[in-house]
Amino acid sequence: VGLWGYFCGVTQIVFGEQMDMETPHSFSVVVPCRVEDIDQVTPLLEDLCSGTDQLARDQILTAFNEAFVNVVKHSQLGDGDVVEVQGSLEGKQVVVKIIDGGRPFDYTPGMTEPPLLSESGMGLFIIQSYMSAVTYEATEQNVLTMTRYLEE
Repeated sequence: VGLWGYFCGVTQIVFGEQMDMETPHSFSVVVPCRVEDIDQVTPLLEDLCSGTDQLARDQILTAFNEAFVNVVKHSQLGDGDVVEVQGSLEGKQVVVKIIDGGRPFDYTPGMTEPPLLSESGMGLFIIQSYMSAVTYEATEQNVLTMTRYLEE
């Protein structure tokens, strides 16, 4: 079946100019804002990270999962709304962006300790712990950019 069997709920998918299905360098995909649609993006991100070590790949995927689920649960978007996910392998770094039109959230950069006795903020702590750099912009859209620098 290949990757195309995963894309039943995908609204739009765009691959980078030099990318084919065998050697991904970048992708942009728009999916419905539902938890189950994370499965539409995960294979693309797994392929993008296929050249990284297992620990880096697992941490990138975990950070993405946390961020995507947080968008679905907290953005106040409905079933008819969509989320865009962009992924790219840029030299020695993997960059993942999640873009949505939902309610902005209170971003706390540089968390070094998990939130005490609360699940609130735990996902953000995990994301920041697993990724090398995390930025958040809330303008007309929410843009969460997660970057993982890869070892030589």
